[in-house]
Amino acid sequence: MARKKRTSLPQPSKQRFFSFETPNEKWVTDITYLMFSGQKLYNSVMKDLYNNEIVAYQISRRNDLKLVMGTLKKQRKNGMM
Repeated sequence: MARKKRTSLPQPSKQRFFSFETPNEKWVTDITYLMFSGQKLYNSVMKDLYNNEIVAYQISRRNDLKLVMGTLKKQRKNGMM
């Protein structure tokens, strides 16, 4: 049985530079969990890449769509959408 020739994959860049002209042009989100008094709490955060400002966040006991949509609704309430 012949072995397939191995090809090398491009190495990911360690430094990535993003620049944006105006606020609210590009957002990123992240969800992480925190242990608090023996229970998991999920923190959903939305960040503006223009100035790295946290523009909305929400904490929940469940990591679900409701958590993400709640974060987005908070962003909309702030008038930035």
